[in-house]
Amino acid sequence: MRPKSLASFTVAPAIRMEQATAVKDLDYSQMRTLVRAFANEYKLEGLSHRVLAVHPCGPLGRIDRWAINFKSIQIAKDVVELMQLREDNLREMYDTLHNIPESSVMAG
Repeated sequence: MRPKSLASFTVAPAIRMEQATAVKDLDYSQMRTLVRAFANEYKLEGLSHRVLAVHPCGPLGRIDRWAINFKSIQIAKDVVELMQLREDNLREMYDTLHNIPESSVMAG
């Protein structure tokens, strides 16, 4: 039996719908609050688990700290597209994400 590749993995429709709802309900001030709470207290709340993923980062062989990123490229695209449609402080969001080490990878 061949192992499945990640390319063959699909997200269940119910989960995709929950993710779409979480993205739709997210605005810049909520994103800023989530990122700052994580940077200060490693704390995530609300539907953040549908949009964000936590991963270790730091020197090889040692977990030095944690960082957050969008759960997928598609979710990142959806968030940016929605922020553009709303004209929701996209530049400010980029600056916030980029300037906080725990979320800098989210800024691209």
